[in-house]
Amino acid sequence: MSAGKVAGDAPVLPLLVLGLGGYLCWFGVHYWRDKTTAWPSDPIKAVLQGKAIPAPAAAASATADLDAAVLTAATTPTAGGGSGGSGGSGGSGTVLTASTGSALADDALKYQGHCYVYGGAPGPNGTGCWDCSSYCNYVLGHDEGMSIPGGSWADVTSNGTEHGPVTTDYLLYGTAITEADVRAGDLIVYDTHMGIAISNTEMISAEDPAQGTATSTIAGMTESLGETANYRRPG
Repeated sequence: MSAGKVAGDAPVLPLLVLGLGGYLCWFGVHYWRDKTTAWPSDPIKAVLQGKAIPAPAAAASATADLDAAVLTAATTPTAGGGSGGSGGSGGSGTVLTASTGSALADDALKYQGHCYVYGGAPGPNGTGCWDCSSYCNYVLGHDEGMSIPGGSWADVTSNGTEHGPVTTDYLLYGTAITEADVRAGDLIVYDTHMGIAISNTEMISAEDPAQGTATSTIAGMTESLGETANYRRPG
């Protein structure tokens, strides 16, 4: 009998079926007992076994990676911003915290009683009389080294020989805050006047020739001017 005839007479298909069936039996026992290998059909397996559907490992990993990225971004300091244009926000890169705000307010208070001249430029050393906005320009830009609308204090005021930014230039300066959030060092800005908060309820500003640079309540100043107060946080 030839080899070809033997192969032709052999029950190949039944043997394949028996072999496949044996493999499926082995796989079924292995699959249902296995607790370590992750199978794509594990959710179906869990339901059939009355267990909770397992959470996708990849999703959990992605969530952990996202949380780590957010934490890194929140704790990594950013570079200082550029200076703002006239009427835009100044960008000194300095975040005005409660402590730096108090320092700014303390600095502003040391000029209480300083003389007032409308449109006045204080000069390089702040000895000249100023008005409300050139006073704030001097405290923020000269003393605190912060950018003011238009750039640095030395540049936009020609080192104090010119007035520099006016009140309306500060309406978009820094960051807007609510009245309830006002603290020492924040700016109180109106259309025709501005000053520096020394507390949540008080401010100091260059008022007029009679008062000079003086303190007042924020509410009292708002009522006196009859204008809307805008609250801005420098930085």
